[in-house]
Amino acid sequence: ELRVARSSGAGAFSAAELKPHARIEKAVTLASDDGCSGTGNIWSGCVLIGTSRGRVVRLASRVGKNGALAPAMALRDRRRALDEETWRPGMVRSVGGQHFGVLAHDGMSLQILDKAGGKSAGSLTLSGRKAAGFCAGGGQLHFLEHGPSPKIWRMPIPVSLSSAANMLKELLPVPL
Repeated sequence: ELRVARSSGAGAFSAAELKPHARIEKAVTLASDDGCSGTGNIWSGCVLIGTSRGRVVRLASRVGKNGALAPAMALRDRRRALDEETWRPGMVRSVGGQHFGVLAHDGMSLQILDKAGGKSAGSLTLSGRKAAGFCAGGGQLHFLEHGPSPKIWRMPIPVSLSSAANMLKELLPVPL
């Protein structure tokens, strides 16, 4: 659990933030970078969490705490009232070595952001399909649909996500 020290507004706390435990933030989704081996301090800086307050946070080693990870940098903050819905597991994942993806609450689009600073690298509309979660691996984005008999479908990850804004618009789903 994370504790939020100040509101993101002009220094004033909202009524919700004044309620007991309203400032407690919990990790609800976890992603690790490609190439992290998990040995020693290798996990430091290569773990991302999505929180119950709609943030994506990079974790790093705590000074003086052997192996403990703590929030180091927020890469994405909640920006709109539409983001008030809670996140589910599978909504934040690493996409290649330099980017991560955030699945929209409605499951109809995927935003790709840069891991270094959280800047948008592009977005993908899922063409009428509604995903409950996603992951990336083997050069593919894999999506799990909503519903009582969910299907899994995939599409290729662009070779270079540096031009993701143009490349992601051209992708079409490829059935498994």
